[in-house]
Amino acid sequence: MTRDEAQAEAATLNAEHPDRDRFHWFVREVDGDWSVARVPSPGGSAPQHLTTSHPGKQPSPPDDHPTDLPGGVPPWAAGGG
Repeated sequence: MTRDEAQAEAATLNAEHPDRDRFHWFVREVDGDWSVARVPSPGGSAPQHLTTSHPGKQPSPPDDHPTDLPGGVPPWAAGGG
């Protein structure tokens, strides 16, 4: 099978196969021979499209190392001697 034949077959399977909602077909080459391979679709549904989300700025977690300790000396400055 040529690459063009494999691509045409994969396109037909992806468009018309009864299990197209559960599987996706693509072409692959092994030792110069082209074939069509079937893989399960994520979640058993139609092929998914990648998207990105922008949730906005996440709040900063509280500081577990406050600098306002007794004596006014931050913990990293004490004992630097």
